[in-house]
Amino acid sequence: MRTARETRAFLLLLLVTFVWAGLMPTGKIALQSVPPLTIGAIRLTIGSCLLRWYMGRNPGHHVPWSPRLIGTFALLGLAGYVVGLACSYYGLRLTTVTNAALLNAASPVSLALLSFIFLRERLSTRALTGIVLSVIGVGIIIT
Repeated sequence: MRTARETRAFLLLLLVTFVWAGLMPTGKIALQSVPPLTIGAIRLTIGSCLLRWYMGRNPGHHVPWSPRLIGTFALLGLAGYVVGLACSYYGLRLTTVTNAALLNAASPVSLALLSFIFLRERLSTRALTGIVLSVIGVGIIIT
């Protein structure tokens, strides 16, 4: 029997899955009247507010902010999130929701392979199996 805490965790994971699944269709609809960078800025603002709220609610997650950490955080946020979102929404304007979702689903595989190539990170057998299954799944959906 599951505890209340486990049930809550599963429900929150289910909620996250629904939010992620809805990003591409809602993004495509929003792009009909809102520019891509504005949508990205809205997502970034909402996400930042939720993260700040969560961190304020959980004092065990205190981060000792320093000017260097703030600069690094801002640079990584700008490069990884803002540029990534901008590219995603500009691309979504040019293709279908299905194609955008497939490309988005392939990003963890791409990240793992790029880490292996450029950072020389070792991929476990489990990770390689996951990569192969992901590629097969995307290939089946595309064909």
